Amino acid sequence: MKKYQLLFLMLYLALCVNQSHQRILSQKHDAKKIDEQFLHQKQNVIVSKDYELINLVKVTGPFAIPSSIRRRELCDGSTNPNLEPICGRPLGLKFNPVTCDLYIGDAYFGLLMIRPNGGTAQTLISSVERISFKFINGLDIDSSAGVIYFTDSSTTFQRRYADFLSKSTDNSERLLKYDLHTKNTSVIYTGLMFPNGVALNKNHSFLLVAETTRRRILKFYLGANNFEPEVFAELPRVPDNIKMNDKREFWVALNAGRLGKIDDDVPNTIGIKYDQEGRILKQLDGNNEDVFSSISEINERGYKILG
Repeated sequence: MKKYQLLFLMLYLALCVNQSHQRILSQKHDAKKIDEQFLHQKQNVIVSKDYELINLVKVTGPFAIPSSIRRRELCDGSTNPNLEPICGRPLGLKFNPVTCDLYIGDAYFGLLMIRPNGGTAQTLISSVERISFKFINGLDIDSSAGVIYFTDSSTTFQRRYADFLSKSTDNSERLLKYDLHTKNTSVIYTGLMFPNGVALNKNHSFLLVAETTRRRILKFYLGANNFEPEVFAELPRVPDNIKMNDKREFWVALNAGRLGKIDDDVPNTIGIKYDQEGRILKQLDGNNEDVFSSISEINERGYKILG
């Protein structure tokens, strides 16, 4: 869960505002031409298959902020986790393809919405069942039904204490949904251990959820009366985000930097691509490079971008 997610936020906004950027993104060798105005901070982006590092230029001025209480003099450029309750920690990011509104799962401020022109986020919900959120994480949107699915990674630990959460045996975490029409929030499922990334399939018939501590992906059938999940995939390492590509396949990013040291004899897999039935289509090898120790997500748009 790295600040690299800001990059993908701005790339998607570019698609919503100007369709010409889609042609830029589809050209692997023209990736350096990505328009600077949609980037907030300097980032390193890794483009496979050659794992070429591209350095993108810093642009001053934020696109949006999660709350009016955020203080720039404290928060801009800060890596101090103890400032996160003031500064916010955006984790789940998703645009509504119909309205181009941006929805954010902020670990501390809750479920937020930002209009296409940016600015201060509007808080949609900051608590459920009279309990304030401590660690909102991944999300995805069913734009046709007007429903946002998101994970609550912990009701006990704030995000800044994620290391404690990853080592705990707490299995009371939740998968929730927010109805954009009724403004109601409901708990779909409890009993998860550090739920993380979320991804709907193309026709929104099922939902995938990364369960960090148990190193697996769960599959929830949304049309069923019972939301009891089935195991979609068992993983060799800790999962983070899940992203669907244009072929309706799913990339799962694997984060080697969590849950302690990984044994040397474990394959250095940093990402796995699955079909809709959970069959492995492709695996990416990190070749034991330190730069791949904390992969957050993999987006495939003609080429793959790892963040």
